[in-house]
Amino acid sequence: MGQVSGLWIPPKSILFTPCDKIKLVEKAAVSNAGTVCLDLEDGVAFGSKQFARQQLNLAARILGETGKPFYVRVNSEPELFEDDLQVLPNNCEAVVLPKTLGFDHIRLTGEALDSIAKNGGTNSRIICQIEASTGLIAINQADSFVHPRLCALSLGTEDFAAEIGCSPNSALIRTAFHQVVISACALGIPAICLLYTSPS
Repeated sequence: MGQVSGLWIPPKSILFTPCDKIKLVEKAAVSNAGTVCLDLEDGVAFGSKQFARQQLNLAARILGETGKPFYVRVNSEPELFEDDLQVLPNNCEAVVLPKTLGFDHIRLTGEALDSIAKNGGTNSRIICQIEASTGLIAINQADSFVHPRLCALSLGTEDFAAEIGCSPNSALIRTAFHQVVISACALGIPAICLLYTSPS
């Protein structure tokens, strides 16, 4: 298994920025956000996925020039996921794994990143994003070692709320986040990013 060195400290804030919109990346680079997450997933239209990958190294250079740390949120679909991993910049601190299905999903991602690091590529950590009830049930079985690259759990509030049919600000979402926190505690890692949506 691959090793990642140093203590990982959760950022104070994460700004998600679509990777195919370089003007937005330039703004994110000089923002007050603690970390920028370059998005290849929901923030990018399906027809623009390949273009977003092509822009990824440019986006990484722009952020690097201002010293802004960054993550990359990859796609969950296998055919897109594999292509996304192959273009990860070496200075990517973490891969955000959306729609995490459970520990096997995390392990497979970790093994893929191990292989990339072994061949001189990025040595990124993994932040898994729970966005469905099935993923939450699976992650609640957090009673064993998963993968050394896993550094945090998070709850994707918008997608999770859409699946169960409630507001992202509802008590159900807070309950789900509490379960994520308990699972993260059992694994000895932080839970991050409980997001609230302002009422319209």
